[in-house]
Amino acid sequence: HGTTEASVQGISNEEFRMDFAGRHRGTLYGKGVYLAECSSKADEYAEENSSGVCSMLLCRAALGRVLLNSDAKPASDMAISCQTGGCDSVCG
Repeated sequence: HGTTEASVQGISNEEFRMDFAGRHRGTLYGKGVYLAECSSKADEYAEENSSGVCSMLLCRAALGRVLLNSDAKPASDMAISCQTGGCDSVCG
């Protein structure tokens, strides 16, 4: 999970907060925790601190039943489709 140094500290001290979802970047698949399969993708979202160092969290996630989506612009009701389809997460 690429983010700012301050956010890494906040998440580490408290946890991922859903009320913060989408405040910094978008919510392409709706509100939620956005994780990347590759560190190079998470690096795109990391921001340098005053020393030029980027921060990211290495997370292990249990995704449950996954809804796969390869659309460049997914439907705005993706979260609803996930929930009503008996899925726990979206991979896109």
